[in-house]
Amino acid sequence: MSRRHSKIEPELIKEVLAQVTSLYPETIRQGRIQESLDAYENHLAFVLQHLHGPARILDVGAGGGVLAVALRRLGHSVTAIDNWKEYDGVASPMGHRKDILQILSDNQVQLKIADIMAQAMPLEDESFDLVLLMDVIEHLKEPGMVLRDIHRLLKPEGVFIMVTPNLSRIGHRLRFLYGKSPNWEVLDWCYAPNFFGHVREYTKEELIAMANHVGFITISICFRNQKNLESCQHPFRMKIYRFASWLYPNFSPVIYSSFKKAGH
Repeated sequence: MSRRHSKIEPELIKEVLAQVTSLYPETIRQGRIQESLDAYENHLAFVLQHLHGPARILDVGAGGGVLAVALRRLGHSVTAIDNWKEYDGVASPMGHRKDILQILSDNQVQLKIADIMAQAMPLEDESFDLVLLMDVIEHLKEPGMVLRDIHRLLKPEGVFIMVTPNLSRIGHRLRFLYGKSPNWEVLDWCYAPNFFGHVREYTKEELIAMANHVGFITISICFRNQKNLESCQHPFRMKIYRFASWLYPNFSPVIYSSFKKAGH
């Protein structure tokens, strides 16, 4: 179903996500997907704000594939690129690699299996209207290489959307006050044979600086709260966090950013 998205309807977002999440096993729907549903809704709403007709979209680090399939069902041409290594042979909250790839393939999402940190993405220059990097940059050891590659792949006037946790969020600030680290578990970082956690998180200013450095023009930056597992387990704490984020947006947990590639 191809639709124009200049006016975002919350009902449309919920409807499409309900269709997509029904493709996954019950245990995953009631687990990770339910925990992340607010994030999926926010992600899809932000992306649709930047789409005004059918587009060719690249989802970099597509992971479980929910957003890629949702955008495909909305009538866009979607390519998903990842190595899906963290889903191979382990008990991933989003399921096994082969099942995720099957869902993507069944929904006509084009697949590119590649390690985006090991090589340039095997895709043609200036071939996408929109490139997504959703909850990925915090996992990258060399983000500059990936940002340059995304710039190469975008058409002139194309849009790049990046979503990532906010390093300066209130939860991190409070951990510092109590002498605790906001970083990922140190023993996992040092000794786990395959570390899939956050290598580094960023502030709004750092994201802008990195994107501008490779030639992107900033379109918009905003902060958002969203429900997650922690908010379900500690509702009173989350109410305090949300109030603080309302007073000081820079305390919010997530940064949503969009950038444009200059025209020729």
